Amino acid sequence: MLQDVGSVFDNSFAVKSPRPADPVLCYQKGMVATTGRDPLSFPKAQDFTGKTLTYLFKMAGEDYYLADAEPDPQWELADRRLLRVAQPQARAFAAVTGMHLHYWYTHNRHCGCCGAAMQPSQTERALFCPACGNTVYPTIAPAVIIGVVHRGRILVSHYSGRPYGGMALLAGFCEIGETPEDTVRREVMEEVGLKVTRTRYAGAQPWGFEHDLLLGYYCEVEDGEIRVDHSELKDAYWLRREEIGELSDSASLTFHLISRFRDGFDPFPPERGYIFRHARAEELPRLMQIYERARAFMAEHGNPRQWGQSHWPPESLIARDIERGKCYVCIADGNIQGTFYYDFCRDAEPGYRNIEEGAWAFDRPYGVVHRAASAGLRPGVGAAILSWALSQAGYLRIDTHPDNTVMQGLLNKLGFARRGVIHVEEDNDPRFAYDISQKEAARP
Repeated sequence: MLQDVGSVFDNSFAVKSPRPADPVLCYQKGMVATTGRDPLSFPKAQDFTGKTLTYLFKMAGEDYYLADAEPDPQWELADRRLLRVAQPQARAFAAVTGMHLHYWYTHNRHCGCCGAAMQPSQTERALFCPACGNTVYPTIAPAVIIGVVHRGRILVSHYSGRPYGGMALLAGFCEIGETPEDTVRREVMEEVGLKVTRTRYAGAQPWGFEHDLLLGYYCEVEDGEIRVDHSELKDAYWLRREEIGELSDSASLTFHLISRFRDGFDPFPPERGYIFRHARAEELPRLMQIYERARAFMAEHGNPRQWGQSHWPPESLIARDIERGKCYVCIADGNIQGTFYYDFCRDAEPGYRNIEEGAWAFDRPYGVVHRAASAGLRPGVGAAILSWALSQAGYLRIDTHPDNTVMQGLLNKLGFARRGVIHVEEDNDPRFAYDISQKEAARP
C-alpha cells in the first residue's frame, strides 16, 4: 500500500530551519508541484526565498517543508492519479501526507471561536489562538473500507456521481458514538441491505488525499437480496475469486483487501474443521431426529424435564427458525453434526430483559444461542457452536436449565460467567443466565 515505506518516515514534531536543498511541498487545488516525474522530485527550499516554510517530517533521510506560497508556473502539478503510482514510493507518500497537513493549515488560518489569526505552536503540531486560547490539532477522519464476503464471493461496487469509476468496496465514515465494527454493520445495511453476522479487522491506511484514517474490515453477511442505495452506489454485485482478474493499483487499502481475497485468503475459515451455515427446509426431518437424540441424552444425564416433558422444540418452531434464517447447522465429514438457533441484535432474546438475582455484564447488542443440539457423531460440537457464535457477536448471552449440568460444565469450561436467573417460554422452570465477551473466552 502507499504507506508501506518502512521505518524511513519520522513525523516527530520539530521546529527547524530549512537547508537550501531540502525538498518543499507546494500545493494548488489539491495537486502538488513537481520538478520531475521519473523519478518524482520536488522544488527545493532555495526556490522559496522570502517565503514561509514549515517543517513537516523526515522521509527517507530528507527533511520535508511546506510552502505557504503559489507554485512557480514552470513546475508541473501532480494529481492523485500520479501519486498513487509514482516512484520512489516514499516521496509519493510524503506528498500525500503533506497534502493532509496543507489542507489543515490553510483551513485553520483563523480561530473558529473568536476569529483571531491562529499561530503555530512551538511545542507540538497544533495551531493556537493567542486571543482566546483555542487550540486546534490536525483533523483525522476515521472511515471503514469493507470487504463483504459470502459463500466464496466478495461484494464489489461502483460509486454514484463521483469522478472515480473503477471497482470499489463499500465504505463510510465512522459516526459519533460508533465503533468501527458498528460502522461496518450500519454501512452494509444502508448501502446494500444485508445483515452482517461477523467482522474481522484487516489493516489500516492513512489517506491524506481525503484527510482520512482508513480502517479495513472483512465482514460476513446473512443470505439476502442486494438492495442498492443508488444515492451512494451505481451498482453492487458479487464476484468469485476467479472472476476478479488483474488489479492495476496496489496503492490503496481497497485493492489490498480485494487482492488478498482473490489470492485465496479466507477471512472466516471454518471453525476447527466445521462449516457453519443456515439450515435448509429439506433438512428439517434430520434436525428433528437430532433433537430426539438430544432429549434422550438429557434424560440419561439427569435432565429429563428441560425438553422431555413438552417434547421441545416443536417441528413448527424449527420450521419457522429456518424460514427466518435463524436456524443454523454445523457440518463436518459430510454430515450435519449439530443444529442451533442464533441471532444478534440489541434485544435478541426478549426474555432476557428481566434478569433476577444479578445483572448482565454489558448493556449492548449481543448474540444468543438457543436449541443447540449435537447429532452425537463426534465430540466437541457444543463447544464449536458456542465458539462460532461468540466469534460472530463478540458478546454472547445464553441460558440453561438448572438440571442441565452437562451444559453448565461446558459453559464454565469456556469461560462463561453466571449472571442471574431468567425465565423462558417452554415452561415455568427458572434458567441460569450466563454471558461472555470475546476477551474472556477460553478456546475449546
